[in-house]
Amino acid sequence: MRWEDENYVKLYTRDTPTWKAMCWQARALLPLLLRKLDKAGLMECGDLARGAVGLMVDLPEEVALAGLADLERLRVAVWHQETSVLELPRFEDA
Repeated sequence: MRWEDENYVKLYTRDTPTWKAMCWQARALLPLLLRKLDKAGLMECGDLARGAVGLMVDLPEEVALAGLADLERLRVAVWHQETSVLELPRFEDA
C-alpha cells in the first residue's frame, strides 16, 4: 500500500458526553460512516434514501437506521430529505 496516496479520517478517542449519550448502534455506525463521506462530510444516498446508509457501511439495515436516528437526535448527523443526502455538519471542522 502506498500510504502517501491514501485518504484518511480522524477518529477521536475522547469520550465526550455526546459519544456517551449515543446508543450502541450509533457508536457502531459513526466510525464506519466517517470512512464513506466525501471531503465536505456528505454522502449521497440516491433512490435508496436512508436505506443506502447500512448498505454503504456493511451494517444490517435495522442497526444502521437505529444508529442514524440517534445521530440525528444528537445533531451529529443531518438528513436532507429533498436530496437524499446525509451530512455530518462538523466533519470539515474535525
